[in-house]
Amino acid sequence: MTTSACSPTDLHRDHGVPIPQPADPGRHQHDWRRRSSHPTSEGTVAYESCHCGAHRILRAGVPVARV
Repeated sequence: MTTSACSPTDLHRDHGVPIPQPADPGRHQHDWRRRSSHPTSEGTVAYESCHCGAHRILRAGVPVARV
C-alpha cells in the first residue's frame, strides 16, 4: 500500500467527492483544525485534525503525537 498527499484527482468513484488520503509531510501543508481541548496539570491538551485524515495531539501548544 502506498500513501500520497491530498489531491483533487482522488475522487470517490460513486460520489465524485475527494477521498481523504494520508499526507506525505514533504508534499502537504496541513490545515490543522482544533477538535477539542481541555486543561490538565501539565498544560492544555488539544486534539487537532487535517482534512487529509491526519491527526495530532498538542500539550501546552507543543505537538506530542501525530497519526
